[in-house]
Amino acid sequence: MSLIEPILPSLRAGISQSIRHVARPQSIPPSPLRGALKRKITPLPVSTSTNLQRRSLSHSSRLQYASDPAKTSSPSSSSASPPEPEEPTGIRAAIAKAVSKVLPDSTKEQYYSYQKSEELYKECRLQGEYYPGEPVAGKAKFWYEECGMAPCLRNWSSISNLHVWLIMVRFRNMTPRSRAKMWQQAFINHYFFDLEAILTDRHKITQKSKRQKMLRELYEHFQYTILSYDEAFIRGDAWLATAIWQNVFLMREDMDFRKLAMVVSYVRRILSGLEKLDEETILTAQVYFGNPMEEASTVDKFTDEPSAQAAAPSKKKK
Repeated sequence: MSLIEPILPSLRAGISQSIRHVARPQSIPPSPLRGALKRKITPLPVSTSTNLQRRSLSHSSRLQYASDPAKTSSPSSSSASPPEPEEPTGIRAAIAKAVSKVLPDSTKEQYYSYQKSEELYKECRLQGEYYPGEPVAGKAKFWYEECGMAPCLRNWSSISNLHVWLIMVRFRNMTPRSRAKMWQQAFINHYFFDLEAILTDRHKITQKSKRQKMLRELYEHFQYTILSYDEAFIRGDAWLATAIWQNVFLMREDMDFRKLAMVVSYVRRILSGLEKLDEETILTAQVYFGNPMEEASTVDKFTDEPSAQAAAPSKKKK
């Protein structure tokens, strides 16, 4: 049994928050697998990244209106129905359909997990997405502008590590264990394939020995980060804040603790939301991370209450 599995049910009693950061339409449109074993993820161009952010905002606004009965009572909105997904056509689709009839179910899921875990990973990488020499956009503004982090590979990997860990926690709660390991391994593989592609294409590190050395260092940091987050998750929010301060913000002495509290609240809300999602939603990559800035009102509420109580005059005991 995983160290984290017994902790997940306790979130029901400790956190009664609504699912605000997950279970929304995915930000990345699904794309067919190009080749049986694709080893690299093509970096998203700036225009594509901007369009995906706009698309995700429009999807979430439509979902909000759909959950509000006052806004869905008009005949025009009730009669409209989403279009049916089109069946893929062409020689590749025909070959895939023919091969799927003879493959065992375990092999089919290996290919399926490889494709869907890539879509889950792409949602994780968007959180800290950057391009050298270009302004940041979308949800990455919180990390690079609000928190004052420099848009570089080191900070991007730290932000991605945090979101990759969130998905891994949910994978560990899948049954059977062999299935959870398969999905988790495919998910981590996409992360490190993408890291190598970024080093080669974006940062022009073409020397293999240097690239492999950097990948080993990033892998060691990834392992340490996952272990520290696991321990912090068990021990409580103070430990979680410390782990995030160490691994994401690199123990900055000028850290804005209000921003740190917002990230802790954001992580706890995501974990609570992921626990409430069924496996079908997770395995079809219908997971959407929000923005830590949305936690500002929650953090301000709980930080203002103690100060208000301290400022209030205490009653004298008779």
